Amino acid sequence: MPFQISPNTNISHVTLRVHDLSKMTTFYTEIVGLELQQETSKTAILTIPGDDRPQLTLKQGYDTTRNLHTTGLYHTAWVQPTRQDLANTLQHYQQHHIPVFLAADHRFSQSLYVWDPEMNAVEVYYDLPRNEWLILPNGRMPQRTIPLDKDSLLHEANNQWHGLAIGTRLGHIHLRVSLLKPSTDFYQHVLGFDLKDWEVPQASFLAADGYHHHIALNDWHGPYPQMAANQTGLLDFNIDVGSASAWSALRKHLTAEQWPFDEMNHQLQLHDPDHNLLYLVYHQDE
Repeated sequence: MPFQISPNTNISHVTLRVHDLSKMTTFYTEIVGLELQQETSKTAILTIPGDDRPQLTLKQGYDTTRNLHTTGLYHTAWVQPTRQDLANTLQHYQQHHIPVFLAADHRFSQSLYVWDPEMNAVEVYYDLPRNEWLILPNGRMPQRTIPLDKDSLLHEANNQWHGLAIGTRLGHIHLRVSLLKPSTDFYQHVLGFDLKDWEVPQASFLAADGYHHHIALNDWHGPYPQMAANQTGLLDFNIDVGSASAWSALRKHLTAEQWPFDEMNHQLQLHDPDHNLLYLVYHQDE
């Protein structure tokens, strides 16, 4: 039977390389709604209200303007607990004149997409109840993207935006990749995510535990060259597998697959086919 990553897996942390730390910190706190947990002259660590674990780290010191035609981050994605929270987010964006470049209904989630000041996309979304998702017997989810009715969504807003709602979590990460197949093979067969198979050309969506996706990949305008070492954008991200036993099983599988990794302080450090840096971690006690 093919190896499967733990059903308790989630994307738990993302680090971005930034040029203007002050401007980026202001955007992620005052517009996206994260809370500043710790700050130095070169680094800002942010978290979700009500959760003291670091979720997003901004590291200053990168000078090259973000190139949207290289590998790296397409967007981070923050899932809110209710549709009214999403409605208040849209209202908040409009009040602050933040352009929403895409408002989408994915049939299992409803999403708003904006750009941060350094051209990293940010998705804030709401998951519809799982019993409303179209899931085939083989686990695949053949669904498309349609425009979200923003006017209908705004009717549910109550002018009570106070940052990301308590209960929000980092739902997934979406990457631009050089070539879709080797990256899909890595996340599916080496790490053990399930391929969810949306009907989206030149993209793959992979998940644990029947979710619609924890990892999204696209080469829509590729093949993309690798991002430059001093380019702003993605530095690394964490995949939390939930427990020490799941982490050990994944470590054993990586060894069997002969995929190179380094181990330090109960973390596995490795690179995907596009040289994105991943940390495989766990946080639950058994």
